[in-house]
Amino acid sequence: MWHTTPQGEPYLAMEWLDGETLADRLARGAIGSSAAARLGSRVLQALAAAHARGIVHRDIKPSNLFLPAADLAQVKLLDFGIARRTQQDWQEAWQVTRPGNAIGTPLYMAPEQARDGDAVDGRADIFSLGCVLVECATGKPPRLNAGSRTDTWDDEELAELYSAVPQPLRAVLEHMLAPEPSQRPDNAETLSAELAMVAETLAATGLDSQPSQRNRTLSGNEQRVAAVLVISGISQAHGDGPGRARETALRELLAAYGVSAERMADGLTTIAFAGLGIPADQAAQAARLALRLKGIFPESSLGMSTSRTESGGRLSLQEVAGKAARLLDGAPAGKIHVDGPTARLIEARFEIQPLSHEASRLLFEKGIREVPRTLMGKELPCSPASTWNRMASATASCSPTISNMHKRTSAPSNG
Repeated sequence: MWHTTPQGEPYLAMEWLDGETLADRLARGAIGSSAAARLGSRVLQALAAAHARGIVHRDIKPSNLFLPAADLAQVKLLDFGIARRTQQDWQEAWQVTRPGNAIGTPLYMAPEQARDGDAVDGRADIFSLGCVLVECATGKPPRLNAGSRTDTWDDEELAELYSAVPQPLRAVLEHMLAPEPSQRPDNAETLSAELAMVAETLAATGLDSQPSQRNRTLSGNEQRVAAVLVISGISQAHGDGPGRARETALRELLAAYGVSAERMADGLTTIAFAGLGIPADQAAQAARLALRLKGIFPESSLGMSTSRTESGGRLSLQEVAGKAARLLDGAPAGKIHVDGPTARLIEARFEIQPLSHEASRLLFEKGIREVPRTLMGKELPCSPASTWNRMASATASCSPTISNMHKRTSAPSNG
């Protein structure tokens, strides 16, 4: 948003985004078909707004889709750097390449865009998004056989990809990925509504592709990092009502994070983040999921442990889960307890309350909620600066002494 200072100097104020790109998320595995449909519906809402103004993005790809707080439901479309208007009378103003030069990302680029980047409309964005959604559902983007005159799909490879996609979503993707623009949907808003209905159908019927868990299985003698959540008080939902709604929310949340839950015989539920990633990032992802789970199951308590593991070695994934389960002893409902290694990994990003040498309580993510002011360990209610300014204005008319005192005490910090 464009602003100017009191001195007339122009500046831009932009939204601060903290999270990860869809490319980062897909590096951990596919998100599943229902999550892909929901994400596609939201992205299409943004494209509908752009297309209504005659703007084509021309570079839809996972790295241009951002997930604030790693939340698929908040996906944002970024980087209109090579966008252009489609109206003829605006072409000169928006031209960024010479006519005939392709611009975009080849793996997700529509055939007509590869031939002539200037001769495209919104259907090129729909094709690119279709490629992204296939990757979301299956873990692998489709590849077009580009020819000198015609562009076709490798039927065998595409059939293999589609075999993991439920029919309701597959039917939509087949239209989005038609090599010929005239055979694709041409209205992003209508397509968004269609994908939203597909997502609801898949969630209601349980027809969903299983997200890839390529980082979850520990094999060989490789040393890996595992962050394990253990949750008490989650029972299998039956029938309709709030229990079933929370079970659906849990399933969607796990798909968004690319993990799965295992219900143990002792009634606990275990969720593991395991792989070769950076330990602090693995722990941060698990901590974010723990906070989200706390919101869905406020009556549950959660324990989280992080450690390096070796398949067949001195510390297995099950042993890490055992350490997390022991943190539940004495943990009140609605609280998240983490062990010492986890606290050290995430303390730069999350507010942590030390409980003992071996355990701390996870409170919230810094930047998502402002760190509260405390006195002797208790939160203090603080009035905003605007309240003090109104108080100062009110006292100025009745007590010059108070007004001057306010001015003197506030001067060092500029109010």
